[in-house]
Amino acid sequence: YYNDLLTVEELDVICGIHKIFTNVLFHQTEDLSWWPKPNIWAKSDFNVGSWNLWCEAWFQVMLSRYRCGEGRPKNSNQWKS
Repeated sequence: YYNDLLTVEELDVICGIHKIFTNVLFHQTEDLSWWPKPNIWAKSDFNVGSWNLWCEAWFQVMLSRYRCGEGRPKNSNQWKS
């Protein structure tokens, strides 16, 4: 038996999730990520069913920003905009 699905934890690692406390008293957190989570990607204009030149160009731009210190992890609302 093989499972072809990734777990939530595996997806969080791939997306570079950081849990940030927004309210320490009530243990509320917000997810910040280096890459959009699958639910955000699924609703984006990049979700065309396969990886293509536009996806790769976007990925390379984001990677360059991260490497030179210009990019920061984003929350889900920031990824949507």
